[in-house]
Amino acid sequence: MDLYTDDFIAIYKNPMKYGTIQDYTHVLDGNNGSCGDNIRIYVKMNGDVIERVGFEGKGCVISIVSTSLLLSYLEGKTLKHLSEIDEEDMYLLIGIDLSMNPSRKKCMMLPLDTMRKLLSAAPHT
Repeated sequence: MDLYTDDFIAIYKNPMKYGTIQDYTHVLDGNNGSCGDNIRIYVKMNGDVIERVGFEGKGCVISIVSTSLLLSYLEGKTLKHLSEIDEEDMYLLIGIDLSMNPSRKKCMMLPLDTMRKLLSAAPHT
């Protein structure tokens, strides 16, 4: 059984939110040594709201697609909303079953783990 759908591969080839953004307030770096994934996320905060996001990096299909989908989802949301996202939410967001590939969970969680750095770095209003 193929793990990736055509839509999944299409996002990997042309990820949403890819690239830097102007006037960012935070830069967050994340890496997954077991797979070689490296991402840099740019965030513009407006108070407690994640106003704009972008990212750059190299990685496996799961890490790049997960980053693209999570950032697209989080744009316009609050830090409180970010703090409530968990592993199950990530599985729903990416829409693939990784139960047969549990080692790939780190790839999927990389963008969320990286974005969680905002919870301690960003001012709370």
